[in-house]
Amino acid sequence: MAAMERVLRVTTIHGTTPVPVRLEMPFDDYGSWRCDYSIGWPEGAFESYAMGADAIQAMHLALQWVGWRLYTSPHHEAGNLHFGEPGTG
Repeated sequence: MAAMERVLRVTTIHGTTPVPVRLEMPFDDYGSWRCDYSIGWPEGAFESYAMGADAIQAMHLALQWVGWRLYTSPHHEAGNLHFGEPGTG
């Protein structure tokens, strides 16, 4: 079950493509907490997870990993990744 979702966009000469970013609800995974996340890149979805001592830490770490993946992506580097109007973040 999704805890949160945001749709970013990648704009290229071929048009605009949605990039859904999704975090699932954390769950107990054998004594640790796990938070699954995904990024729906145009070239294929990326899925992973973060682990924490509790649900809040797992979600916090998942958000940090999502941020790292977004900001180090070639789409961000090219200036093509945006939320809202192009050039606004």
